[in-house]
Amino acid sequence: MIKELTDDGAYPDAGAIKEIKDIEGDYLVTGDAAMTWVSSNQVSSIVHASGRNIKIAPVPRLTKNGPYGMGVQSSQQLCISSNSKAKEEAAKFINFFVNDIEANKILNGERGVPIMSKVREAVVSQADDSGKIIYDFVDKIGNFPKEDSNVISPDPKAEIEDQYKLLIEKVQYGDVSLEDAAKQLLDFSKSKFQH
Repeated sequence: MIKELTDDGAYPDAGAIKEIKDIEGDYLVTGDAAMTWVSSNQVSSIVHASGRNIKIAPVPRLTKNGPYGMGVQSSQQLCISSNSKAKEEAAKFINFFVNDIEANKILNGERGVPIMSKVREAVVSQADDSGKIIYDFVDKIGNFPKEDSNVISPDPKAEIEDQYKLLIEKVQYGDVSLEDAAKQLLDFSKSKFQH
């Protein structure tokens, strides 16, 4: 799909995409695109950088009654290693990060919508209009029936993601077919998960 859109002039080529270094350079901010793909916690930054109102919407369905294909996941994925020598301190930090209202007011949703209802209520009460858009959207996605959304597990290893991005570029430039790229990614992924 990306290759077809690039060939038709409706999607930037890989070189142009690599030139985007921050939110301010996003094509939606510069006015060169009608939409963009960002994590929900980046919406406020997009709004402030563009200086205009922005709407947020779920990914379109492939079929009328099909799943939205939206994913809901932790933005931080905080955890404690079983080998940690400071498990108690790590647990205290995670507890602070997740439950402390004043800390979350300072973060102001920058690292994602708080999961604890009392913290979320405190933070949303101070949110500006762009922040409220995020909370409303996450509420909407989180309340979809299970068959309409997918809960995403943590991202794959960075190596697999890097290989995926490389293969997208190769398909986009016509250096490899979609089918070959899919096989290469599958083979690469399997090799990384074999023990």
